[in-house]
Amino acid sequence: DVQARPGVKLDHLDWVGRYIAEKLPDVIVCIGDFADMEALSSYEKGTLRGEGKRLRNDLDSAKSAMERLVSKWRDIPGYQPEMHLTMGNHEDRLSRFENENPQLEQVVGIHMLRYEDFGWKVHPYLKPVTLDGVSYCHFFVAGESGRAVSSARAMLNRRTTSSIMGHNQKTDVAFQPVTHQWGIFCGICNLHDEHYLGTQGNAVRRQILVLHEVEQGRFDPMFVSLRFLEKSYS
Repeated sequence: DVQARPGVKLDHLDWVGRYIAEKLPDVIVCIGDFADMEALSSYEKGTLRGEGKRLRNDLDSAKSAMERLVSKWRDIPGYQPEMHLTMGNHEDRLSRFENENPQLEQVVGIHMLRYEDFGWKVHPYLKPVTLDGVSYCHFFVAGESGRAVSSARAMLNRRTTSSIMGHNQKTDVAFQPVTHQWGIFCGICNLHDEHYLGTQGNAVRRQILVLHEVEQGRFDPMFVSLRFLEKSYS
């Protein structure tokens, strides 16, 4: 969850990109909410915080942020990683806006982010993608309510594969010692605080997640903090 938007610091995308360029992983997964799309936030509509927000600025910020990230490895000779992006609820604001304004069908929508142009295979909002036995999605639902599962343990208990999600700012990990399956909330990958989380809610881990020796849903997880990346790659 990068949640790139105008006015926030995005230096960490340089660090993450350089780390990827050095380590050359076979698969790269962006878990969603790379773009914030604050101009389309229903929570801030008609408020002081929502005043002056523009969709064009959101789109420009997201594209600039994505270029900043992928440019670090894009031109490495012979390196063509498998790249997957699972759409988040913030990006889905474009789809909801299109649905609420049918006269703008095919004019406004997810396509405006142009993620595919950066090399990503884009997966629809809440449609999991399974790679080497590990399922990824912006979040996994708890039941008919459609709400996200509340913990990594609950996610692991509900699903038949190792599963990794974002959405929830907290980092949470569960492990099944017999099947060696994992349930992981991977935390966030940004430097800015969110006003709606308050002081305590913003005291979260900021990181990327690396999976080693991935095979049939089994792997060794390694959390790499943005603080470490700053010291190593800034």
